[in-house]
Amino acid sequence: MARLKLGQWAAAEADCSEALVHDACFAKAYHRRGTARRKLGKDLAAAEDFEVGAALCRGTGWVRARRG
Repeated sequence: MARLKLGQWAAAEADCSEALVHDACFAKAYHRRGTARRKLGKDLAAAEDFEVGAALCRGTGWVRARRG
């Protein structure tokens, strides 16, 4: 998350991808990687990450809180 706050989009994407290697069900990593990819102009990949993250979080309230 720190790299996202620093605007280090490529590094944030790489960090999240590494986290997902270790835990493919880590919903927040999908959301954060989606955010980084959106900033990098990788809109299709970002949308896919957001969809997977939302599916993993469905019913938890986390997605509703993030959407505002």
